[in-house]
Amino acid sequence: MDLHQKQTWDEYDRGDFLSQKLSAVQKLIPKEVETILDAGCGNGVITNALQNDYDIVGLDISEAALQHVTAPKMRGSITQLPFDDEHFHLCMCHEVLEHLSLQDQDQAIKELKRCASKYIMISVPYKEKLQQHYAKCANCDCEFHVYGHLQSYDQNKLNAMLGPEYRMVETQIMGPQQMRNPAWLTQIKQRYLGQWFHPDFHLTCPRCGADNFVHKSNFLTKITNALSWIISSRESYWLLALYLKG
Repeated sequence: MDLHQKQTWDEYDRGDFLSQKLSAVQKLIPKEVETILDAGCGNGVITNALQNDYDIVGLDISEAALQHVTAPKMRGSITQLPFDDEHFHLCMCHEVLEHLSLQDQDQAIKELKRCASKYIMISVPYKEKLQQHYAKCANCDCEFHVYGHLQSYDQNKLNAMLGPEYRMVETQIMGPQQMRNPAWLTQIKQRYLGQWFHPDFHLTCPRCGADNFVHKSNFLTKITNALSWIISSRESYWLLALYLKG
């Protein structure tokens, strides 16, 4: 998924899952909050919906995404926020941290802490099995996560990242149910049966730019798919958490 391509954002959230997230976010915002930063706002689904009730700014590194944002907006990076210390009552980021390297993730958390005067809200995919969403380019054999995710999270990891100066006020596990295969089953499907994740959206290989990916379907792959339905766990997709300073 190329976050800088217009087509990515034109086709984003075709299942309208973000409406569930938006409702939860609205309920979670404390009553005293007036100013909000939505860092990594994407196409502004959340930012736009909140602009009539809050003094909100949407920030994203992608110009293509910002074209969809109707609220006050700014191009920039979550690792270097262009705002003064404690400038916002609440700093939020939704589906951002999982796209970052560990170094950039830690820097992003530092910046959110610096710019928030009281609250930080974060949402990330919950206990994602990263390898399960890997595609393999049929042209150059590059293996990569189709959504560009680099990290996986649970409540304990988020709490550790925010550190002792922030305490968790509320957390929710929510969103559409996702099937999570055991690691050994994913390895069999990919390495031995050639059944890699096959995107149903526009995607190009990050190495060579090709748009053709390995995906085999035969009797054995159908058996492993049936096995997946029987033995794999199912979890809601998102972890949403609100933290209070001090």
